[in-house]
Amino acid sequence: MMTDFFSKELKFRQLPILIPIFITIYFLYAEIILTFFIRYVPHLCPLSNSPLTDFTGISCIIWFCCAYIEEVFFRAPLFIFTFNARHFHCGLKAFIILSILLSIAFGSAHAIGQYSTLIFHICIQGVYGFGLCMIWLKAGGLNGKFWKPIFTTTLFHGFTNITLITICAHHFPRII
Repeated sequence: MMTDFFSKELKFRQLPILIPIFITIYFLYAEIILTFFIRYVPHLCPLSNSPLTDFTGISCIIWFCCAYIEEVFFRAPLFIFTFNARHFHCGLKAFIILSILLSIAFGSAHAIGQYSTLIFHICIQGVYGFGLCMIWLKAGGLNGKFWKPIFTTTLFHGFTNITLITICAHHFPRII
C-alpha cells in the first residue's frame, strides 16, 4: 500500500500548494517540541546569537545554497541505495529504515559543537529530515531519479529555512 503511494510522483505544479502545507505542519510540530524543551528541559534547548538571522537577499541565497548542499549530502545515500535495492530486491521498509538513520544523522549534524543539545536537534531537525526523505522518495527518488527529487527537496528545505529565519528575525532579532 505504501509502495503505491510512493510510486505516484509529485508534479511540479503541486509544489506551490504542498510547500506551505509542509512548512505549516512542521512549524506546528516544532512549536510543540520547543514548548516542551523550554518548559521542562531548558538546558537542552539551544538558543544562541547567530549572525545568520540577518534577513537580506544575500542570506536567502546562502540559505538556499546550504539547503542544496545538505540535500545532496543527505539524499545521495538514498539514491545509491535505490540502485542497490533493485539488485537485492529490497522493499520500502528498507528505505524507511535508511531514511530514519539519515534523519538522525541530519539532526545530529545540526548539533555540531553542541552535544548537550543532541536530543533536541534530533527531535527538531531529525524529524524534519525524515519529512524531506519522504518528499525525496515521493518526488521520484524511489524510481531512481536524482535531480528532480533534489530540486524538490531543496525548494522545500530552502523555503523552510527562509521562513524560519524570517520568523526568528522578526520575533527574536537576537536569538535563533
